[in-house]
Amino acid sequence: MKTQLERLPNSRVKLKIELSEDEFAQYYQRVFLRLSSQTDVKGFRPGKAPEDLIRNKIGEDKIFQEALEMCLPATFFEAVKKEKLQPVADPDIKVEKYNNDQPLVYTAEIDILPDFKLPDYRKFKIQNSKIKISEKEVQDSMKGLQKAYATYEDKKEPAEKGDKVEIDFAGSIKGAKIEQLTSKNHPLILGEGGFVPGFEEKLVGLKAGQNKEFDYTMPDKLRDQFLVGKKVKFKVKMLKVQKVVLPKLDDEFAQKIAKGKKLAQVKKEVGESLQKRAELEEKKKAEAELLNKLAEKTEMEIPRSLVKNQQYKMMTDIQKDIESRGIPLAKYLESIGKTEDELNREMATQAGKSVKIGLIIGKIKEAEKITASKAEIDKELAMAKRSGYLIEDEELVKKRIKISLENQKTVEKLIDIASK
Repeated sequence: MKTQLERLPNSRVKLKIELSEDEFAQYYQRVFLRLSSQTDVKGFRPGKAPEDLIRNKIGEDKIFQEALEMCLPATFFEAVKKEKLQPVADPDIKVEKYNNDQPLVYTAEIDILPDFKLPDYRKFKIQNSKIKISEKEVQDSMKGLQKAYATYEDKKEPAEKGDKVEIDFAGSIKGAKIEQLTSKNHPLILGEGGFVPGFEEKLVGLKAGQNKEFDYTMPDKLRDQFLVGKKVKFKVKMLKVQKVVLPKLDDEFAQKIAKGKKLAQVKKEVGESLQKRAELEEKKKAEAELLNKLAEKTEMEIPRSLVKNQQYKMMTDIQKDIESRGIPLAKYLESIGKTEDELNREMATQAGKSVKIGLIIGKIKEAEKITASKAEIDKELAMAKRSGYLIEDEELVKKRIKISLENQKTVEKLIDIASK
């Protein structure tokens, strides 16, 4: 078998593979023997008829086609091994030439893992930012707990800042009702900024049962670009006005939200939780910064098939997320001010970056000889089972866990190197 390799852009190659008549004949004969054993020729026992009669009964085209189906994948992978290639997608195969008494010639185009040089990642540095949660952050979190356990008392007096209200409202532009600016039984805490700036102030002074109409110019910063700067006429009906009664921050409150604990203990645990969350966010920020720096300094040709697959995954994840929230794709696109083509182009850019970083991590993992142990993999698998994760193919899940753990270890190794 002869092979000829041509390198194409975007980490793609074209293999030209030539098999002599004798080499292809091996596959042809294997197919012929299998089919002849299954073919009845009148007057002969199965497999005992003359070859010419069997060929006529089966048909040369069928024998040749099945021989090709056996030959192409086998010889393609043999050629890949010979040329020391690492395919990342299925090949595009085209038979160029085949006639009786002549060699079989076909080409196979395939995306392969790119060959690239890593920058000296041991010279990359990041700043170690020490995170310290302030007393104000702890107090704000405690206030959030207060609000979560607040009670409400109906009031006949006009609504004030800090009151909880329930309203029906409808917005229109030049007499045309705007669905996204219309709602019924809509709850708001006046002054918390749950609606567009300035809207809540218009409700102060209204009593339950009262109506109000007012004009409002929509702000410049909105997800829905259609509404930016538009003059909207709002009709509002105040359905309910309630005073927000916050529980007192004391040991009794602490017992209510954390049985057996005092306020000082709850406050300490809140602070510790905020500290861990802040440290995790800082760690993720540092990881992203370091990986982005590596990607910027690494030159490589990224296989289009990998980018396409990653882009498809990202788009699928977005669609699943918005569908789970009952939002049609068209509505979502409208809310972020993008067309489907614009979103696809944005996802393609992000997918390319994600693939590049993944390939860099893979190469550093090899350089640092980072592996995940059987015990570590089994532990993650057991956790997945306990959490109710549906496992149909355990070996496949183990492979995915192995890759995930090793990638995680590699990034942690990079952070450790860059922090010193």
